[in-house]
Amino acid sequence: MSESSPLYIAVHDKIDAINALKKVWAISEEKPFLLVYSPDFCCFATLEDEKIVSLTEKENQRDARIFEFRCFCEEYELRWVSEGSEDIGKAVLISERNFEIDGFEHKTQPYDVFPRSGQYLLWGKNNGTGNDETILFDHRVGSLRVPIKTRKNSRVYLHFREYFTKDEYGNLALKAERCLALKE
Repeated sequence: MSESSPLYIAVHDKIDAINALKKVWAISEEKPFLLVYSPDFCCFATLEDEKIVSLTEKENQRDARIFEFRCFCEEYELRWVSEGSEDIGKAVLISERNFEIDGFEHKTQPYDVFPRSGQYLLWGKNNGTGNDETILFDHRVGSLRVPIKTRKNSRVYLHFREYFTKDEYGNLALKAERCLALKE
C-alpha cells in the first residue's frame, strides 16, 4: 500500500444540480466529465444553456429529470442526488485537495487514507467520432457516446481511485472511491 494522504469531503445539503455544477466547474482547470442518471437513461452529458444535455440524444433528453450525477476530473469528483420532488438535492465534493467553495462545508476533518488507482474498460470499440466525442459500439450492448476523442477501433478506460483507511487492528477498509478520467 502506498503512503497515506488526506481526503477531503465537502457537502452542500440543499442545492440544485445546475448551481452545483456551476460552482464546482468554476474551480476546474480542465473540463470535467459528467455522467447523469434519470429514470429513462444513464449517459454522459454536458451543460448547455444552463441545462444538462445528454450526449446520446440531445434534443430528446434536454428536459429530462436528472435524479443523480457524477461530475469528475483528476482533481475531484462531485456527486449530486435529488432529494424529493423538486430539483433540489445534496452535493458531495470528494478530493485530495482542500477546495473552498461557497456553500460547501467540510463536516469532518480530512480522512487519512491510502489511495489505490485502477481502471475499468468501457464496453465497445470506437465506431465513429464526433467533434469532441467518441461512439463506442458493441453488437451485444449497442452504442455509448463518451466525451473524448479517440482513434478508430480503440477502447476507452474509466480511471478511478479508491481510498482505504486502517482500523484499530490494522485492517484496511474502503472509505471512498471516485472517478478520475476517461482515457484511450
